[in-house]
Amino acid sequence: MAEPNQSLYLYKVPRVQITHARMDFVLERCRDKTVLHLGCADEGLTKERINSGTLLHTRLMDIAKDVYGIDRSESALDILRSSGIGNLFKGDVEEIETIPLPKTKFDVIVAAELLEHLDNPGKFLDSVKLLFTKDTIMIISTPSPFRLSGLWQALRGYEYVHPDHNFWFSWKTLSSLLKKHGYSIEETAAYSFVDKDLPIIRRLITKALGKSSHMHSSYSTKINRFNKNKTENIITDRLKTVSKVLSRRLLYTLNPFFSDGLIFVVKPEQ
Repeated sequence: MAEPNQSLYLYKVPRVQITHARMDFVLERCRDKTVLHLGCADEGLTKERINSGTLLHTRLMDIAKDVYGIDRSESALDILRSSGIGNLFKGDVEEIETIPLPKTKFDVIVAAELLEHLDNPGKFLDSVKLLFTKDTIMIISTPSPFRLSGLWQALRGYEYVHPDHNFWFSWKTLSSLLKKHGYSIEETAAYSFVDKDLPIIRRLITKALGKSSHMHSSYSTKINRFNKNKTENIITDRLKTVSKVLSRRLLYTLNPFFSDGLIFVVKPEQ
């Protein structure tokens, strides 16, 4: 039997924006909008994220005109309600038609880190179309199967994955799924948790060099060997951080989806 033509399975990935602030990407597009947040409660981490101010749903409430939420976990929704949050609905997002939502026109539907948890993502994409107007957009984010943190673990013989995830989506597979279910892709981006370190590289280098300069100038006085070793360790740690960030950035130029995840902004084809 002839070997398959591997070139038929190769797809050039696009060069896209890489953001270190996945949440900010979502918030920017939801400001002053009427928003429906799917999977709003972040089950298992709800109370912790409310207390730390990192729950996306409460951040949306700070900047959006109106926010509605759907989640399958009644207990997690109860935690939100006990914090004074309303407009919450329990239901299965794969069967949107069964959820008693108000007759509201949503500007933005947020499906952040949701698809990989579903039993049938295609069914969800079909079901949620009921909620779109001609101007509605949906923001989808999902972890990348090629993220470097996962590849490093794979080389050690491990699979790095959330225990509740059922799927991995690459740029190609998610693009194909969306198109098969009648969606147009308005915007594509990637997010990286490491990129958040980029703004501090200059400070790290400056501090490292400052410590080094101070260390050497102290030779003319009297320096404690312990302090010398401690300073050298600080410099080494900071330079390792710089090296880690810069090496990842280099790999991102080869393929932006080596980053931690993908973001798609979509709407049904007209």
